[in-house]
Amino acid sequence: MPGRVTAAARVGEHGDVLPSTAPAAVVALAAALLVLLGLALLTGTGQRRRGGPWPAALAAGLIFPLAWLVWYVRDEQPFRRRRA
Repeated sequence: MPGRVTAAARVGEHGDVLPSTAPAAVVALAAALLVLLGLALLTGTGQRRRGGPWPAALAAGLIFPLAWLVWYVRDEQPFRRRRA
């Protein structure tokens, strides 16, 4: 008996259910990983251009949300007014 396609899932030759969303999930996961990898690469490059050593650039790339927070706080400090 050849495999038949139902609305819920595909059924294989031996009656086993094959997931129909596996290729879409793999593509979505790969796309998300590529975006995160790109952000990490850009953050590491930015840290290196800011004058940081290579280990700091690699660390910034790995934990890029924290690096963005540190950059934001560091860059905003000179612009805050001091109370007299």
